[in-house]
Amino acid sequence: MNAQVRPALQSDADAVAVFLNRYMNARIPVERWHKLFHLPWAMPADAPDYGRVAVSRGEVVGFAGRIYSERFIEGRPHLIANLNSWYLRKDHRSGSLGLRLHKEMLDTRGQASFTVLSIARRTYPIYDRWGFGMLDEHRWLWRRSASSMNSVEVLTDRKSIERELDAHQQQMLHDHRQADLWPALIRTDAGDCLAVITAKRKRDHVLFLDVLHLSRPGLFEEHATQIANLLLRDDNSVLAVDSRFLSADPPGGERVPIPVPRRYISDRLSPASLDIMYSEIVLLNHKLS
Repeated sequence: MNAQVRPALQSDADAVAVFLNRYMNARIPVERWHKLFHLPWAMPADAPDYGRVAVSRGEVVGFAGRIYSERFIEGRPHLIANLNSWYLRKDHRSGSLGLRLHKEMLDTRGQASFTVLSIARRTYPIYDRWGFGMLDEHRWLWRRSASSMNSVEVLTDRKSIERELDAHQQQMLHDHRQADLWPALIRTDAGDCLAVITAKRKRDHVLFLDVLHLSRPGLFEEHATQIANLLLRDDNSVLAVDSRFLSADPPGGERVPIPVPRRYISDRLSPASLDIMYSEIVLLNHKLS
């Protein structure tokens, strides 16, 4: 069947949300799929669209999204887009329509950096062919330990934390005020580190505290064991950080593989500069693999 591929605009929100709920994941309600088009932060001026939509006979049959944000990294603004929700209806998969959805976004990337944080295993080789690099293939985990050191304080009161942050950090928290995550300010003699965390129960009902952002990764790494002892409730919980933020062998950490490694493409930024904020993970309240 013939289908038209065109930029996804905010006017497509209703039709795409219904399509994704019906065909991609019915466990995510239509109103939550809407968040891909109604962002809780300002759409950057350089962001051209919300991805690509395929339409046949007036009906949405495919979608590939991109969530844009403007981030200040090392004192400079950077345009970043998180690619997400790539799905094509089964009766349209015989040709190259699905590849066109993504290829057109790559052809219009410009100076933006793209991240792919949640990947279907069968599509993984495609990103290699398109020139994507490895964002991360391992994570570091910490559990509660018998350590008695106590040179770290962790603040979790949002208002108290915000008073200690710069304008860009305050804006980041404000932009994610509706998301299911919480900030922690790690205070040490060497300074402070802001961590933004989401808590999800995963395999074997283990509670994962997934770190989505670190303002000073080196400081976090130095005190990770103590931080875990302060944040984790019991022995059935872990503190988890993607390995790109830390050194090759952080003290006390357990290195585990990411089942389907994350990918990225960028002309300006290294993997360590690309966190998990402003993404489908926070908008759709996904569990981080």
